[in-house]
Amino acid sequence: MRHVNCFSSSLFFVVDRPAIAHLRAAPGRVEAGRWQPLPGAMLAPPFSSTISTPTGPSFRAGSIDALRRQASKGGIMHLARGVGFSCAGLAVAGLVSGCAARSKAVTLQPLTADMSHYKTVVISVESRVPGDVKKEKSDLEGLIVSRVKALNRFPSVQLKAGEVAATPETLLVNVGITHVKKVGGGKRFMLGAAAGRASMTTEITLVDSPTGRTLGSYTVTGESGGTGLSGGTSDAVTKTAEAVAGLLGGAAVR
Repeated sequence: MRHVNCFSSSLFFVVDRPAIAHLRAAPGRVEAGRWQPLPGAMLAPPFSSTISTPTGPSFRAGSIDALRRQASKGGIMHLARGVGFSCAGLAVAGLVSGCAARSKAVTLQPLTADMSHYKTVVISVESRVPGDVKKEKSDLEGLIVSRVKALNRFPSVQLKAGEVAATPETLLVNVGITHVKKVGGGKRFMLGAAAGRASMTTEITLVDSPTGRTLGSYTVTGESGGTGLSGGTSDAVTKTAEAVAGLLGGAAVR
C-alpha cells in the first residue's frame, strides 16, 4: 500500500492512495451552476476514515513541533562539533607556537661603536668543543655570511682566510662555538618532544681591525623547536646565525 504524506498547521498524517482515488464527485449533472448528483448515486467514503498516524520515535506525537525539535537538535550538534574542531585547532596552534625554534643573546660587554662606520666585515668561526662539529661549523659560517649580507648594511662581508691585516673601516666578528647539543631527525621521529631541543651556544666578540680594540661581546644561544616542524640541529644553527646577524643589524634577538 502506498501512502502520501500530508501536513496541516499542527498535524502530520498519512493518507492511503487507494482511498484518494475514490475521493471524487458522484455521477450527476450541472443544474443552475451547481453539480447535482443523480438519484441513487453515493459519495466516496468519508475522508477521515483514510487518516492514519505513522509510528516511530521521530513522529510519535505526529506533530510539526517534533520535526522542529529534531532539526533544532541537529543544529546544536553541528554547532558543538564546529566548536570542538575550533578548540582542537587552537590547542594544536598553541602547542606548535610554544615549541618554535628560538634564540637568545646575553650581553657581556655593551657595544661602544657605531656600526655604520664599517665598510668590511670579516667573520671568523672556531670550535671550542670536543667531538666532530665540522658540519655544524661550516653551516654556521655560511649562514652568518648570508644573513649579514641580507642586512644590506656593509658593502663587503667575507669569511676570514688566514691572518687579517689591520685594515681601516674593517670589523672582525670572532665566533667561538662553546656548546653543541645535536638532535637528529631519526631521534626526533622516534622520541618526539621527549628528544628535547637541539642547541648551539657561541661567544661573539666584535673587534675593530685597525686598533684591535674589543667593541662588544655577547653569548648567543640558538635552539631548535621541540617538534618535528623545527626540531633538528640545523634549526639550532640557523637560529644562532640569525642572532649573530641581529647583533650587527641592531635588531632585537628573538
